[in-house]
Amino acid sequence: FRQLFILPQGEFKRFLISNSREKQGILRTLFDSEKFEAIREILKEEVKKENSQIENRYQQIDLLWQEIESFDDDKIKGLLEVATQQIDKVIENIPLLQARSKEILAFVNESKE
Repeated sequence: FRQLFILPQGEFKRFLISNSREKQGILRTLFDSEKFEAIREILKEEVKKENSQIENRYQQIDLLWQEIESFDDDKIKGLLEVATQQIDKVIENIPLLQARSKEILAFVNESKE
């Protein structure tokens, strides 16, 4: 046993035959467990909030999956084509960007002197 409690004479029998709710009330009074009950309620509310957030995340994931499933081959090919065109433009502008960065570096070096 981790804890001992003493009941007044005649109350032990009543405790033994009482239902769970009555036993809970008696034990709560004896062991002053209201503070633990308050903590339990706070934690219970936190769990509810977390579960609600998890449910919201699952709904968001479900919506995203539905969007993904709605893509057909033509849409994917179109997106791939746009991405390829954008990559080609970036590659095409690399020499220009390199030249511009050299100009900026030269300007910075001149400013230091």
